[in-house]
Amino acid sequence: MFTVAPDGRIFYSELWSGRIGVFDPATGSDTTYFQVPNLCNTRDQGLYGLALHPNYPQTSTLYAYVTRLAADGTCHNQVVRIASSGGQLGLTVLLSDPYVGGHIGGRVLFGPGGNLYVATGDGASGLATAELAGAQEGRAQELGSLKGKLLRITPDGTAPADNPFPNNPVFAYGFRNVFGFDFDPATGRLWATDNGPDPEHAGEPFGPGPNGGCNDELDLVLKGANYGWGPKGTCGKPPEAPFNTNQDGPSPVLPALNIEAATGITGARFCQGCGLGPDYEGRLFYVRYGSASGSGAIHAATLSADRSTVVSDTLVYRPAGPSPLSIERGPDGALYYSDSQAIHKLVPSGGTTSPSPITLRAALVSATTVNLKWSGATATSIDVWRRPAGTTNFTKVGVSSNDGNANDSPGNGTWDYRVCNGGTSTCSNVATVTV
Repeated sequence: MFTVAPDGRIFYSELWSGRIGVFDPATGSDTTYFQVPNLCNTRDQGLYGLALHPNYPQTSTLYAYVTRLAADGTCHNQVVRIASSGGQLGLTVLLSDPYVGGHIGGRVLFGPGGNLYVATGDGASGLATAELAGAQEGRAQELGSLKGKLLRITPDGTAPADNPFPNNPVFAYGFRNVFGFDFDPATGRLWATDNGPDPEHAGEPFGPGPNGGCNDELDLVLKGANYGWGPKGTCGKPPEAPFNTNQDGPSPVLPALNIEAATGITGARFCQGCGLGPDYEGRLFYVRYGSASGSGAIHAATLSADRSTVVSDTLVYRPAGPSPLSIERGPDGALYYSDSQAIHKLVPSGGTTSPSPITLRAALVSATTVNLKWSGATATSIDVWRRPAGTTNFTKVGVSSNDGNANDSPGNGTWDYRVCNGGTSTCSNVATVTV
């Protein structure tokens, strides 16, 4: 997961190493910002979401969601604050909750009012029996538990006075495993993705998804509301979807968009000046995850005139390689997404509103060598093009096999690169690097 700073630098997390890196697209530099200590990194433990303080860089504080060894020697899901103290970066734990099982959420994002929102999961995946899993799923309905919630805390980690439940960080509850959320720039309302269930234990009914799952959701999240996940949730019928996974607790709120043939649903961000054309303005971009190469996709949901429901849903981009995971918005409004290998920028292709099918990243790997990495190309051979930054015309400087990797030595200067399917005008975004 990652976040984009006001100056365009990308802060990113490495799930199982605990490293927080910073990539500067302007220079191609990639440096280590902080190494999270005492990391737990089995199953879905590790380092997840990052959020910069809303007054960054004046307040140069970074927040992270991570699974770490607590003082008692057990693994806890934690929200931590990373800030300078005595000239060195240090870590302060703001929230800590025992790790029980898979589904830990992990997204952190500051909201319009300056408070930090945190997504947690029910912790019920990978447990030995259906009975244990059901008991853990019930935590999503317990206001005294941090499991299966969207939390809201101040930058210092306390519960804001106007939270819906007194002295409690819970903002909304009854979620299974929220991995993405964003605030609608037009209204300030919170929208979240929540993952539906897959059968894990003998006798559990299968849904129509490729792995037997059902009911991935886009939810309009209301303060203090219950989103209905708990031990009664099932892909079986009756009741019909989405009621079968939204039947626990009082007055469950149904999803604004239900995807019955569930594959997994992850990152979400609104397009606000994202540069993809007027057809995409105001739409909610989100990821339908796919475990097989080429099966993941980015969709865009269109909201109703009053911005309270989803009226249509469109597949925007399906990369040929690893599935997208997270989506973030840069300071210029551009949308970026990450997969298991790299971070990419969504750009128009050929002057249309369709994002480029090929994504390219350029980085300086030695004093004279630029490394190019791409995904989404379909041809056997790849044409490599280069121009001095700020000029118009590209020059073809090489032909590469489609292995997603090439090197070039352009000489000193700032250079723009793009790669294209061999002999075609199907090309990547422009990546810039300084030598």
